[in-house]
Amino acid sequence: MTAADLLSTALARGLVFEVRGDRVIYEGPVEAVTDDLLAGLREHKPELLQLLAKEEPGKVLHSYGKGYRHPDGRVETGEPEPMPRPAVDWPADLDAMLRRVSAFYEWTQADRADFTAWARRSPDGMADARAFLEAEAAKLPAPSLTDRPRVALGR
Repeated sequence: MTAADLLSTALARGLVFEVRGDRVIYEGPVEAVTDDLLAGLREHKPELLQLLAKEEPGKVLHSYGKGYRHPDGRVETGEPEPMPRPAVDWPADLDAMLRRVSAFYEWTQADRADFTAWARRSPDGMADARAFLEAEAAKLPAPSLTDRPRVALGR
């Protein structure tokens, strides 16, 4: 594994790196630092110093990109750029199928929102969503009047 690979792995695990002189300082979750990762970081320390030294003084690398470490230790990060989402209409027939399938499987409103968000952001999401919902709807028993909630009216 190269130094760049180790750095990418460590950043993905939530570690933050800073160079102080000839030392590489890292901070992050304890469970992110495995023995293998630590051994690799020690082995590739000169290359890591070169990779990290390319950043301006006071700058730090973290899993979101770049940030600035203040003298008091705070790390200020910029907001990542939002990914553009294609404008996709949610057809009425898909909405009806989604309501039926989600009612049968007792999905919450958040589950339905996650499903529609996935379908809208995926390139083939609408086709995949349609195929999934059609397959699931075909498995369901036909709706009947007895499936409707009963309402007791007062006298």
